[in-house]
Amino acid sequence: MIGEIAVPIDQTKGDFLIQVINKEQIRKRLAKLRSEERNKIAYIHISTIQIILKSTMKIGIDAPMELEIHDDRLISEEDSIIAKRTENLGVGIIKFDINLQQGLSLADGNLDSSIIIKYELKRENFMKENSKPFSVT
Repeated sequence: MIGEIAVPIDQTKGDFLIQVINKEQIRKRLAKLRSEERNKIAYIHISTIQIILKSTMKIGIDAPMELEIHDDRLISEEDSIIAKRTENLGVGIIKFDINLQQGLSLADGNLDSSIIIKYELKRENFMKENSKPFSVT
């Protein structure tokens, strides 16, 4: 994932996710390399990922949420969990650093599912429709 995504309130409950690894973005970066260099690359190594959530409301408002980082290629939900945290958007900015040290094959048919963010805002009746309570970077 490159950039910032504003999350709509109607996507804060249920099974919503954000891809961290995007095969198309990787292809574009590899296309900038010389052909002889590009042909040598079969894997990418993910050292550390940093996820930043920014609240769009004033600090101090109670807004608990659950965050999970998964390798969604794995069938077992339990096995797929890389990291899990409960946070509160009321603090303003939440930083989440995960030290993966993981190699991923560029030939993996499920590369886009290899690292995903699942989230759920726990507060009910929180914001009006079309509001965006937080962004993810």
